[in-house]
Amino acid sequence: ESDEILVTPGINEGFSACIVLEVRFKCLYMTGIGIPDLGFISYNNMYEYAKMIANLNTSIPFMVDNDMGYSSPNMVARTVA
Repeated sequence: ESDEILVTPGINEGFSACIVLEVRFKCLYMTGIGIPDLGFISYNNMYEYAKMIANLNTSIPFMVDNDMGYSSPNMVARTVA
């Protein structure tokens, strides 16, 4: 346990992820494009970006905001799996 506050900058593609990793933050947080849950990024694009970013550094936590869930409960389950 720690009382340390974890600062987690939002990223949305590989370039911003590389900057965050270079500065040595301890966690990555992927958002849509900073626009609240309007679905401007397709499920496939979000998945591909997340997969690519996750492979940049596997030693730190990586959280992904799945935007609006991409409609049905089945789609949400597919994403989480």
